[in-house]
Amino acid sequence: MSKQNYFKRLLKSGRERQSDEEEEAIILDHGFDGIKELDNALPQWWLAMFYMGIVFMVVYLLAFSFTDFAHPEVEYEEFNTKEQARVDKWIEENDITMAEATNKYLDAQAIAEGKKTFETICATCHRADGGGGIGPNLTDDNWINKTQDSLFYNIYDIIFNGSPTNAQMRAFGQRGELTGLAIEKVASYVYYLNQEEPTIGVNEGGAAPQGDLISEWSQSGEQQPPMNLTEPEIPATTPTPDVTTDSATAGQNNK
Repeated sequence: MSKQNYFKRLLKSGRERQSDEEEEAIILDHGFDGIKELDNALPQWWLAMFYMGIVFMVVYLLAFSFTDFAHPEVEYEEFNTKEQARVDKWIEENDITMAEATNKYLDAQAIAEGKKTFETICATCHRADGGGGIGPNLTDDNWINKTQDSLFYNIYDIIFNGSPTNAQMRAFGQRGELTGLAIEKVASYVYYLNQEEPTIGVNEGGAAPQGDLISEWSQSGEQQPPMNLTEPEIPATTPTPDVTTDSATAGQNNK
């Protein structure tokens, strides 16, 4: 057998067994309950897998202990860095400013996407229906802040730059939490709630009116934004497209 090729012995050990005479020669002189034990060597394939497992374990342990091999958090960071660079490049080439934004309150897909973002980061303060709670009611004709002549661009400006009267309403655009494209959809959705949906009054569970009554922004007023537009200050860093879902004050005072 020592002269036989190793792989031939390996294959033979996996498919052949001893003859009755060979078994009789290697049977041990002890047993229990009629069961006897053979003094049989382990199969070559089993020994090969056992020794290969030991080698793999040693290599893996050393690699894991002294290198970045097989560390999932390192792999995640590398992947995330590449993906973030790709996303940042896309934003730089495709994102919009407030001057380029258009009111898409009649676009069903844009309204659906804006609603999803609104319910994720704004509903905690303004309620999912915009009726207000911690934050003001977005469905009535009263507004705390008026930074633009157009209702749509006023909403966009407050989401991008935050509320000038309440720091709890974060500047989602300046902080890079929402892109210009995402803010366009959210502002369109808030405009849709205010202009196309019924007002949610106190009797329906909405918050009481806050701020000033602006009649030209009522449901019977403006439908097309005027041309007087004050461009918000654009931050030095490019915003990321990720939606931040933290904070119970995410959409507060978005008026």
